Amino acid sequence: MQAAGQLLYFIFLVAVFFVAPLWYQLFFNMSGNLYLTAAVLYVCFTVGYYFIFVLMNTYRDKRGNLVLIGAAVKSETGRGGEESMNTVMDRGVIEQNVDGLMGVRDIRPSIWRRALTFSLILLLLLLPLMWHYEEPLRYQQLISEDSNRDAIASIGQLLRLKIEKDAPDDLKVLNSVTKDDVVIVTGNYDRVEVVLDLAKIPYTLISPMKVNRFELNPKQILMINCPGKLMPDTFAKIEKFVADGGHLFTTDWALINTLEQAIPGFLKSSLIRTGNSVISIQREDTGESELLKNVFLPGGTPSWWVFSSHPYEIRSDKVKLLVKSAQLKKQFNLESVASEFNYKKGKVIHTATHFYQQRSIIASRHQARSGDDYVKNDLQIDISRLEADFASRLKNIKAGQLEDTYSVIRFIANVIIARKKSQTAQ
Repeated sequence: MQAAGQLLYFIFLVAVFFVAPLWYQLFFNMSGNLYLTAAVLYVCFTVGYYFIFVLMNTYRDKRGNLVLIGAAVKSETGRGGEESMNTVMDRGVIEQNVDGLMGVRDIRPSIWRRALTFSLILLLLLLPLMWHYEEPLRYQQLISEDSNRDAIASIGQLLRLKIEKDAPDDLKVLNSVTKDDVVIVTGNYDRVEVVLDLAKIPYTLISPMKVNRFELNPKQILMINCPGKLMPDTFAKIEKFVADGGHLFTTDWALINTLEQAIPGFLKSSLIRTGNSVISIQREDTGESELLKNVFLPGGTPSWWVFSSHPYEIRSDKVKLLVKSAQLKKQFNLESVASEFNYKKGKVIHTATHFYQQRSIIASRHQARSGDDYVKNDLQIDISRLEADFASRLKNIKAGQLEDTYSVIRFIANVIIARKKSQTAQ
């Protein structure tokens, strides 16, 4: 019976006051603050310990005191006998009242002290685990809360129609891309491959563990998703790939984990974290850039999504800033969002944002327009050319959502088109 009670106690404690608060806090984004999460868990652990202990180990006597089951004053019988009165008093089960009589005392303060101590020890043991898994858990939750899902699912068709209208030759180049031209390294915090799927751009997908064994061709573009954690012996291979003419595209934390290790001295991460937000972006006035072709449409105000992203510093005059953010500069005094630089025979493109555009901010009347208005007036695409089910969804999508998603996918398409064009020169 005692063993069954202890097992039930353990199950209750873990299920009710550990799993439930942690699941709710981290998966359902109750708060973005780890310390607040820890405080909530500490309260849950303490209250849970107290009430479960009271439920299973105490009862109320005739005076209304809360006492331990089995707590009683027993006579001394010497060694090996029943518990003596002195031992019982030492445990704090009984006390002498003002009349000099012995009685069972209320043990609630004692249980609270035990609960507070137990919860503190448990929380200190869990904090390293919480710290390690907090961001992956939050990111997985954000994926399930994807507010731009409809816009993302729709943008591939719009992209090709827009490129066909703007530059038919570019569409021919895009259609000539094969899976051997684009190699994508999977990541936990970005999903460039999903964007390419929507745009129907073929690619080869590999895991970070396979990069060192994968045969890279200098005519390819290697796209490394955030966080870009590769084996250390991979960096020399990546450096040689770019030096021989390859193009390298990295996002967010891949700057720290890959680019700074393989090709240092050009960009430097600030190690500042942006949190989960959407930042407005602006084109840097550096003249015409093929990578920015029709990313910024007339009158447009696109925004890109960041999740614990790292703004970065430009450390070399060989680096060309493509996209900046006045919002980032105001918050962190760092404005760089997307940059490129040549390295020996190759090229490197890095962006501080993620390219699966899960969130948008509708901050103006212009952005709050309907999706079909954006397609007709901004993209200048004939809606009759769209598939019927897609055209019907446009009324439920805001212009700002389409604008943000389009700018992201157009930038990536431009990067791949530029790489494909440059292959002829190699």
